[in-house]
Amino acid sequence: MSYSSIHSFSLFSQLRAPSTSDFSQTKEKDLKKMCTQFESIFITHLLRQMRKALPKSDFLGGGIAGDIFRDQWDEIMAEKIAQGGGIGLAKILYEKVSHQESKAVSSER
Repeated sequence: MSYSSIHSFSLFSQLRAPSTSDFSQTKEKDLKKMCTQFESIFITHLLRQMRKALPKSDFLGGGIAGDIFRDQWDEIMAEKIAQGGGIGLAKILYEKVSHQESKAVSSER
């Protein structure tokens, strides 16, 4: 198993659950942050798959150090892309989750 595939699983640990156990009390800011973090992880996987389609470059040299640098670069780029509006996934997730939450709250009343 390569470093990249092991490291991919660790990205999911970056998702932070809402600060309270009761979802209805979760702040809007926390939900938006979680959606952006998820989009960042998704974009990281997209970047890695796109990189696999390109010919190998000797620019950074081979070996694990080059692999680690490229993986970290992909993660940072994905974070910046997601924070800048990304591909729209965070917005869609936020709208769906907040809509479901509002329906759940209104049905409880």
